[in-house]
Amino acid sequence: MRHFCYRPAYAVCVTTPSAHRWPRRRSAGAWSNNSYETRQYGGHHSRSGDFGVRRPLRYLRYHLDLDDSQSRRMAAVLNRLKLEREQTQIDEKRSVQKVAALLLEDDTQLEELKTALHPRVKSAEHLQSEVAQALQEVMTVLDADQRTRFADMIATGAFTL
Repeated sequence: MRHFCYRPAYAVCVTTPSAHRWPRRRSAGAWSNNSYETRQYGGHHSRSGDFGVRRPLRYLRYHLDLDDSQSRRMAAVLNRLKLEREQTQIDEKRSVQKVAALLLEDDTQLEELKTALHPRVKSAEHLQSEVAQALQEVMTVLDADQRTRFADMIATGAFTL
């Protein structure tokens, strides 16, 4: 039996040297999800997978006991929110670049700065409306017990949208 050791910087793990090696890939049917690849970074092995929707969806699926149809609908909602957040970050970077370019000029006017910052504000308002719409869709997906657990998760900060 192999023991796997994941040691953070603050902990020391005492195991056999073979415990630090990742197990060899099994046959195709042995793992439930074959999308993982084993990669080596700086002497440490780690699994790499898709990030974005999968982790929050797994968390919600486990804590709210979602069925398959609920999971599919939640995945669509979370994916849409992820894309909106990425677009908001892009808009923010563009507006910061415009403001930086304006600050290099000698005669920067207040109206020019407001104009450069306007897409950032507009993008934040759009993200706010998308989050509200996503919450409304989530509430239609969940039943009453799941809604109360989801509301508790949001109130305690265990899950954020």
